Amino acid sequence: MKEHQHLEIVSAFAKAIEARDEHTKWHSYRVANYSYHLARQLNLSQEEVQLVYWASILHDVGKIGVPEAILNKKGPLTSVERKIIQLHPVTGARILEPLGSFKEIVPIIYHHHERFDGMGYPGGLTGEQIPLLSRIITVADSFEAMTADRCYRGKLSCYNALEELKKNSGTQFDPVVISAFVKIKRNHGFFSDYEAVDYMI
Repeated sequence: MKEHQHLEIVSAFAKAIEARDEHTKWHSYRVANYSYHLARQLNLSQEEVQLVYWASILHDVGKIGVPEAILNKKGPLTSVERKIIQLHPVTGARILEPLGSFKEIVPIIYHHHERFDGMGYPGGLTGEQIPLLSRIITVADSFEAMTADRCYRGKLSCYNALEELKKNSGTQFDPVVISAFVKIKRNHGFFSDYEAVDYMI
């Protein structure tokens, strides 16, 4: 099977997850867009820009294994429910592992919920132990989540979300990636959801 056919199949998984929760429709594509611009701001190679774009689209594919009642729960999660949610990077990596074309994407997805201070999951990695493309997705994913409505809370303004990112620079987030995000905001405002379409199916 050709690589683009693999991408179509797994992208369909991502869309299936989003279809289960109207609040996260297009979430993965917005995260991919932010990641795309961050990678370019950081002067990464075209190959890495493309890689982080696709990894971003697929980053939540593991949520296919999370019960809908947990995904759409309006109140606080229990400790057991939180542990189930936290398994989604592992599940996503397992889904992609059999597809040889995605061998470079698997560790990026596996580690996209690590924290710069080592308090994340599933590996508890710190700093530059975390793949750079995972660190980019962490920032993009967090910004998109904060600026979108969810069933359990309203969205933040772009300004307040940016301030939250800056406040957690060096703890949750890589300071270098946060600095790049701030530069994008300063120079270009907040980019359109549909600027980065080069690698979309």
